Amino acid sequence: METLAAAVQAVRDWWAGLPAFPDVGIPAPGDPDVLIVISTVLFAVGTMGIVSAMVDKRVSWSGVFALLLAAALMFWAWEGQRDDFGWISIPEAFIEMLARVLR
Repeated sequence: METLAAAVQAVRDWWAGLPAFPDVGIPAPGDPDVLIVISTVLFAVGTMGIVSAMVDKRVSWSGVFALLLAAALMFWAWEGQRDDFGWISIPEAFIEMLARVLR
């Protein structure tokens, strides 16, 4: 367990040593929760397309495009709310969308 803890700490130290990402100046999205949900679903669909294409020994360019679009949308949502964005933002966005449907 100490070896695993040391490896995790080494990764954390490496991550903390990276320079901060500069402010890009992209306008804030209108509704970041919608962007987070769309990008997460696109990520899942793109990953599924790439994996199924790999099984067939071919390349799924639509899956690659979906992954790139999901990454761009997630970056846009992150850029709009850098300080408040974290791993918990993704499930909170799904719960917020469900709550909007139920209202």
